[in-house]
Amino acid sequence: MTIVYYAAPENSFGSKAMMTWDWDQRPLAVLTSYFYHSLWTKMQAGPTPIRPCKVMLDSGAYSAYQLGKTIDLEAFVEAAKAPGWDEVVSLDVIGDAEASVRNAERIAKLGLPDAMPVFHIGDPWEHLDHYCAGWKKVGLSCRFGEPVKTSIQWLEKCFARAYPHRFHSFGYIAVNALIRFPFHSADASSWTIGSINRNMSMGGQFGRTRSLNVRGADTVVTLDIVRTNIMAQYRLEQQLQTLWGKELAKL
Repeated sequence: MTIVYYAAPENSFGSKAMMTWDWDQRPLAVLTSYFYHSLWTKMQAGPTPIRPCKVMLDSGAYSAYQLGKTIDLEAFVEAAKAPGWDEVVSLDVIGDAEASVRNAERIAKLGLPDAMPVFHIGDPWEHLDHYCAGWKKVGLSCRFGEPVKTSIQWLEKCFARAYPHRFHSFGYIAVNALIRFPFHSADASSWTIGSINRNMSMGGQFGRTRSLNVRGADTVVTLDIVRTNIMAQYRLEQQLQTLWGKELAKL
């Protein structure tokens, strides 16, 4: 079945929305970035920890890429070996396909043979072959500013070349992609950021500031929008599981 992972919240609105979600009646899977995983650990150590059905530890490569930071591979591996992770994403290097391969192989040798490698749009196609031959699941990463049509065409080539294989869609949960391709999983990496941007586009207080430290009615409205986004993606996951359940069961 298709699993939609929700990125662990990095702001107060997302945290409040998740803390008040009915995890027993509507179970969700959560992705947390190694770059921010201390925030997730702190949240889980609180009086009301989140109870996701699955947890994926992402390497944090994209966050590091955006901020110009680096990630200590061996420290990441040690964190990934700790209990509590259902899936782990290898440390890819955006813009350096060969380094991504080297990291995936090194992480496997360090004791994480199933850490999911990431194949990016523009990477050599033989890397996809290599990943599919050596790993149970491969992440596909596009949406780096290219037109949507280009992204879809690239995904078509990935599936035509390597399916049946388990694939994860990184940060791309557009309906037109997920109903077209039988992804084993996907992550809604910016579900809370999207909510806040929607508020900002409405003008008013959110149109004048990016501050998340607002009070009163504005906070309630924002939380409602975040919860609406969660529910929409939860329903999408249910639809995808119905659509692709039998197909993915073959894998």
